[in-house]
Amino acid sequence: VDAVLTSGAALLALVFADLATSDDSGSSSILSWLRNANYRILDGGQIAGFKRVLGPFAEAGAYSYAAIGLYAFSLSLWLDGVRPRLSAFLALLLAGTLLLSTSSTAYLSFAIFSLLILCETIGRSLSTRASRRDLQYLGMAILAPLLASVVAVCAPATWASLVALFEATIANKLES
Repeated sequence: VDAVLTSGAALLALVFADLATSDDSGSSSILSWLRNANYRILDGGQIAGFKRVLGPFAEAGAYSYAAIGLYAFSLSLWLDGVRPRLSAFLALLLAGTLLLSTSSTAYLSFAIFSLLILCETIGRSLSTRASRRDLQYLGMAILAPLLASVVAVCAPATWASLVALFEATIANKLES
């Protein structure tokens, strides 16, 4: 458990270091020593105004493969009450970086895993075996669409940016 939580924290530290040190072209001086192979690194530019979340990886999809497992593990630990503060904090930060990663792989895997966890917590709630954390997760799942509606109404520019990100990473890929 400690090793996986430490891995999640280390990955987040590398992500934040990458985001903090990258310039407008997307190149990061701090993590350039990790990205030194002869492959094409998709670190430059942005998608719909969002910086690509790479962490120590060469591409946002590679980051999402690593982060989704750590997110799933951290969320499961939190729901089971194992190191709840740390596991909840890591799950929340990993979820945020996955949602802002500009990776369709991240979006699909995040949606599938979250839906599976939601079904499990609904099942526990119906059988009266739900923990307080299960009910909190259900509450967050209910509040997420309401929060999106509030953002759409109260912050239309932010909403437009999120819609543009969705169109660039999901909708336009489905058309091709």
